[in-house]
Amino acid sequence: TSQRFYYAFEGRNIRKPTVEYTEEEYSAIFTTNFESCYHLCQLCQPLLHKADGASLVNISSVAAVTPIRSGTLYSATKVCFN
Repeated sequence: TSQRFYYAFEGRNIRKPTVEYTEEEYSAIFTTNFESCYHLCQLCQPLLHKADGASLVNISSVAAVTPIRSGTLYSATKVCFN
């Protein structure tokens, strides 16, 4: 059997106080960091179902589990996958 590894990385962040994010910034960060990964998982599901022993691994960020001054919205989008 052969093993294939594919990866995709995408992230968007705007570092600023939580109360200063605009609706557009909120939407852009969540769309890039969460929704894109979520939809990629949806697209991969039929292929994973057909493959014997296949897995899809999502790697988020340390920002999901500890405050690193990266911005609350960035952290929130990363914790979605933990």
